[in-house]
Amino acid sequence: MPIAELITPRHLAILQLSEDRGRKRPLNPTTISKWSADLGFEAYQRGFSPAEMELLRFVNDHYASGGTRRELLEQLKARRSTVHVCR
Repeated sequence: MPIAELITPRHLAILQLSEDRGRKRPLNPTTISKWSADLGFEAYQRGFSPAEMELLRFVNDHYASGGTRRELLEQLKARRSTVHVCR
């Protein structure tokens, strides 16, 4: 299967994340840009790999459960250090 088929286009990612959160209206695209920046994704990325979508879902769930940005950044930092240790 070509890699391009695995990429979720940005507009579909927004709809999927909105649906995961139970929202009737889509998330603001600016929100996805902020999350992407926190995750270290490319600016103005037009599509997301399955691994990137997993991280976006993690962020979406974090905020949906009332988490703060500070907590999120701490969790991401801990997650990254765990990944580096395992490699």
